[in-house]
Amino acid sequence: MPANSQPSPALWTKDFTLATIANFFVSFVFYLLIPTMALYAVNAFGASDTAAGLASSSFVIGAVVGRIFTGKYLDFLGRRRLVIISLGIYVALGLAYV
Repeated sequence: MPANSQPSPALWTKDFTLATIANFFVSFVFYLLIPTMALYAVNAFGASDTAAGLASSSFVIGAVVGRIFTGKYLDFLGRRRLVIISLGIYVALGLAYV
């Protein structure tokens, strides 16, 4: 390292690690739920493959549309509070599937 350059900040901080772990589990549940939802619709409700695919894709579209409205609440509630509330709701609803 040259004498006049400053050291780069650490990447693996506590906040970065917690954010990475939370994002991993949210993505994990999301990507496991999508194919399971279509299979469940076919088996439990006797839905056609097209209807099951529509149910699964509507879940994805709802997640994308929800992001549009989240921006408003970021300014109103604050980022940290919104993340904690959202993760709490996400965990509660994930446990409700069981």
